[in-house]
Amino acid sequence: MKIPHPLDISTRYPVGTFVLATFFCVLIASFSIQVETVNNVDYFTLEDSDAAFYRSFKKQFGGDEFFVIALHAENIFVPEVLKLLQDLTKKLEQLQDVRKVTSLANVDDLIGGEDTFEVRRFLETIPDDTAALEAMRQRAVAKVLYRGNLISADGRTASVMVFVHDRPNDHDYRLRLLAEVEHMLDQYKRRSPYYLSH
Repeated sequence: MKIPHPLDISTRYPVGTFVLATFFCVLIASFSIQVETVNNVDYFTLEDSDAAFYRSFKKQFGGDEFFVIALHAENIFVPEVLKLLQDLTKKLEQLQDVRKVTSLANVDDLIGGEDTFEVRRFLETIPDDTAALEAMRQRAVAKVLYRGNLISADGRTASVMVFVHDRPNDHDYRLRLLAEVEHMLDQYKRRSPYYLSH
């Protein structure tokens, strides 16, 4: 007895093949609804001594999850853009899921003398005159810890680093937080282009 080829069956009984295929598609789709997506890499961490050490480290020093907002302007060191940077940094610090925010608006500045050194905010005050703003730009791009991290070498792009709380039992909070941040950033679009990297 010759066994018919599957293609012969599907062409000979097209309606039956369509009904059968539809049935299996609906069956698979009904199970796919119950599949839970996980947006937390910690979920995939193996349970070993390294994982235990990692959790202990995060508990003591905080999580390592962060995203970056980059603000771009022809010159970051003008009063309007610096005020925008200050305002954005303060608003991000107030978000519930944000642990820490680092930008030129709140980073510490170490100023050393012959026998002493002073620690203060880099952007304590925003200068009014062009010469003082240019001196501030040169100071920022000259600092190794700032250049390439918080400010570009040409002084045209500033970054805001946003560190988030660790929420191992809430797999979707990062997506909610990013949506909240993007909604917040909409008001800055006309004043300065931004880029969100996560």
